[in-house]
Amino acid sequence: MTYQQSTPIDESNWFVVLFDLVLQECLKSIDGKTGTFLWLLSPYLTNFRLPPSWPSFASNATYPVSDVENFKDLMRLVVRHGVPVKIQCYPRATLATHQKERVVDNHEEFIDELYHIGCTITLNPDNHSKLIACSQGALNSSANVTGQGANPAKQGNSGDYFPFSAEPNSSYQAKLKQAEKWFNDNKTTVWRP
Repeated sequence: MTYQQSTPIDESNWFVVLFDLVLQECLKSIDGKTGTFLWLLSPYLTNFRLPPSWPSFASNATYPVSDVENFKDLMRLVVRHGVPVKIQCYPRATLATHQKERVVDNHEEFIDELYHIGCTITLNPDNHSKLIACSQGALNSSANVTGQGANPAKQGNSGDYFPFSAEPNSSYQAKLKQAEKWFNDNKTTVWRP
């Protein structure tokens, strides 16, 4: 593998990098650029509020996103602008062995909402990866895509951000290959309501 400089990510900036990656992918699509995509691998997901100043700031700087209040709104915006979103998480039975029933119910409700927004949802009982990848970079960390994962006071999450690199042996490309391996794994199934 070719060495690629990464940016260390910890609980103080994970949330910012996540928001920036997703929003920048959306803006790239709005600008008519091709090749956009968003992949989220997280054992479980929940909806969570975004800091109110972020969408307002982004709206003032570029495009109107002031109606984005939470992560679901952000996903809706991305899909509405043509970015294909693929998500992989645990099936209910696997998650239930790790989490309380209310967490499992919240997760199931949220992936149902994401499915109806237009996201592709896949399930794999063995994939504990936590990766957010798009055409501009990949964020590999220990954080689930949840409000708790985004809250620095709740968890000490850490990871690395790898910017886009066309080099076939780069760390960025390795992260994409890792995600594709899980999406194509023989235990992966497509979630349906």
